[in-house]
Amino acid sequence: MKSLNHYFLYFLLFGFVLMTVPAHAQIDIQNLNPQQQRTFENRLRQRGINVEYNKLSAEEKERYYRYIRQEEQRQQQGRRSVQIQNLNENNRYNHILTPLTDFGNGSYQGVKGGLYPNGENVRPPAHHEAGLAIAQGLKPLDRNGKVDVNRGKIVWLSIGMSNTTQETERFLELMENYPEKNPKLELVDGAFGGQAINQINSIDAPYWDHIVSQRLRPKGLSPEQVQIVWFKQAEAGPFKLSDTAFIAYTQGLKEKYLSTMQIIKTKFPNVRIAYLSSRIYGGYAKTGLNPEPFAWYTGWACKFLIEDQINGDPRLAYTGMTAKVPWLSWGPYLWANGTTPNAQGISWVASDMRENDRTHPSPDGRQKVAEALIKFFSTDETARIWFLKTK
Repeated sequence: MKSLNHYFLYFLLFGFVLMTVPAHAQIDIQNLNPQQQRTFENRLRQRGINVEYNKLSAEEKERYYRYIRQEEQRQQQGRRSVQIQNLNENNRYNHILTPLTDFGNGSYQGVKGGLYPNGENVRPPAHHEAGLAIAQGLKPLDRNGKVDVNRGKIVWLSIGMSNTTQETERFLELMENYPEKNPKLELVDGAFGGQAINQINSIDAPYWDHIVSQRLRPKGLSPEQVQIVWFKQAEAGPFKLSDTAFIAYTQGLKEKYLSTMQIIKTKFPNVRIAYLSSRIYGGYAKTGLNPEPFAWYTGWACKFLIEDQINGDPRLAYTGMTAKVPWLSWGPYLWANGTTPNAQGISWVASDMRENDRTHPSPDGRQKVAEALIKFFSTDETARIWFLKTK
């Protein structure tokens, strides 16, 4: 899978390289001038990928150039008309998509389903044991990140967009009167409206400072106290991208999730665990913000990211002094094909979405996600250790 990952990363990114260069122009891709090099690097950086032109091989530069020419030709053929066709009742994907949890031994376009490798919905034993050991080692920390079992806190932080903050708010409301909550646990909504994956996938994005100034400091907390993250993200307006095919898109989105996880580890140095969730159902969508199959694709991106860590991708190292990201695991899997419940019992009716766009959750939809979070954190072996108070 790793070789495919690299191929499709190159395949996806080239569409953003030389937007200022007409398709018919004859340029020497091996000898771009400084301004063109900066344009190339900035286009990639906007998508959360740091690449230096001068460090690319000649073959990589040629691959990027060939692909942008092909994509411009496809765009000229009116390929974007698919956006209107792929909404709501005209969306053919609404009838064929299967939750990851429901694949059994099945596959989609040659890729096995399941939350984890080999079509499984449970963590591989070694990965589970590693997460369990990390969870058992979590201790309350003071504002400097030092263990303080008396006055310290274990901070849980949500990371994401508008849907995520709306769902987190309801989760926090329900937790106010949850009798079994660990008194050392602080739950913080770190998600913001308008902050989808491309908006936060830079270490310099204002999003990260806003978490500290608007969400942590008002509670008397610091970035050094964050140890657990709930991550739920998607891409706004995915039809704007050059390639929305299943493998290319999900692998590209996975790479964005990966670099964001590295940013999370940089911004919150003591974070040890990140639980990932898919987006909720997008088949009722009235807009192109994130309809199907893109809501469904978020689950695949999470799956591929977690599998890469399990398979030993060095970019996803989570142990020792060289840790680049937290230990990754599925949280609640939230996608289901409309009114048909998935294997975890979740389903979605139109009234679970806000009427104006059928994309953001209504109060009923927020309640479903909040209850799924409570169920997961109170029962999962790696979560209940820090989530629930000691008996």
